Amino acid sequence: MHYAIRFSLKQSRLAIILLISFSALSSVSANENSTLVSDELPYLTPDEAVEHTPVSGTGFRTTILGEEQTVPAWNRRSLRAWQLGIQFNFPEPENRAAIPIAALYWWENPERDEKLFYGTSVLVYNDLFFAKPLTPSSRFERVLTFNSNTIPVAQTEVLDGTEFSQGSLYWGYVRPGLGLGYRDHIGPYNDNMFAIDFIVEPGFLYFGRSNSTGRNYVTPKNTFEIRTRMELRWDKLARNILNMAHSGYAGGANLIYGHRTNWDNWGVNGQEDDDGRNYINFEAYWIGATQLPLVESTRHRLLGYLHAGVGHNLDRFSAERVGGGPNPKGDSYSDIWRPLLPGAQVFEYYPENYAIAAGEYRWEATFFTYLSVGGGVGTLNPERRTSQGIKRKQTIYPFVGAQMVTGFLGNTRITLTYTHNWGVVRNGKFGGNEVMAWVAGTW
Repeated sequence: MHYAIRFSLKQSRLAIILLISFSALSSVSANENSTLVSDELPYLTPDEAVEHTPVSGTGFRTTILGEEQTVPAWNRRSLRAWQLGIQFNFPEPENRAAIPIAALYWWENPERDEKLFYGTSVLVYNDLFFAKPLTPSSRFERVLTFNSNTIPVAQTEVLDGTEFSQGSLYWGYVRPGLGLGYRDHIGPYNDNMFAIDFIVEPGFLYFGRSNSTGRNYVTPKNTFEIRTRMELRWDKLARNILNMAHSGYAGGANLIYGHRTNWDNWGVNGQEDDDGRNYINFEAYWIGATQLPLVESTRHRLLGYLHAGVGHNLDRFSAERVGGGPNPKGDSYSDIWRPLLPGAQVFEYYPENYAIAAGEYRWEATFFTYLSVGGGVGTLNPERRTSQGIKRKQTIYPFVGAQMVTGFLGNTRITLTYTHNWGVVRNGKFGGNEVMAWVAGTW
């Protein structure tokens, strides 16, 4: 899942979070990945480039403001990308008006399919996946993974827009993984794959009190943990030159079973029982993109998204995090499954169940600029402040928003997003806004 680092600066009452996001994909690659020289690339008029959208990796020549420009072809089998940005929430969740964003991303899938490597690594957080065929021609593969979160600051949850400082904890995990899987190409692009992997993850989960932890808050015990994880991935998306989903569909599912060897009651007065010793989490997703019906031009697109999950004995350390932030929307094979709730704060909720459905209309203003509007609704059961105390409560989260994505200088991509969500709670009232701006590029 996505992860966040929170630094509480009481002097300025501003919560600064380093978000390690996984949607840091650039519009074009570095020049060394070009496969054709400029003179060999086809020439497209600006209208042709817009009305018949080129797919990611395609090179061509065109005219911009009277000057001929070249969009270089590049090999999408190798990508290293970065992302920087910021999320604003207003009215703000307590001490969390602004959230800086940073990320690094890798993707390596050579022509001969001798390996597949992708993931993110930012020192205190790692999410890495490596697969290699059992034999050179085999579709069966051995899998190695590594997931870790060793954030060196205390983490505090937000309930109905206010901090639950009593539950502030230092906590994290280290999870190497080993498994077997099956992978096959199912489309013309290198990330059009069907894959199913079974992974065993022995790990260690640790906890520590902070200066803000309540005296009556029972800290969970450090524990070894073993998880078994099954992943299903089906990706038949074509992506445009900004790596955004253009046509086709993708879907998949995750099933996790976890066991903690040392787990007792924890939380306020130990009221959280030890059921979390054994937990199950299941998630599924679907994303589709198509041309607007009855319109010949490919510049008008319709997109749909659906994410859902349900679990048993989940807690803040095992449930999938659901919140706002950069939304991959099919940008990358590895991260389509991550559930986003537009308009919420990053990682705001850890529900036992969730379902989020959204639709979007996207218009291609130029071959490197896309404008979109959309909306949807989510339902989940986060922990809420009620008259009976802190309880899980099924809540509806309708949202609407708009977005602009455009290519920029130096092989970069800029994204601006605004979303209003009627279900989030801010200052004791329903309704909140999210504004995001970020830039991504290759390195």
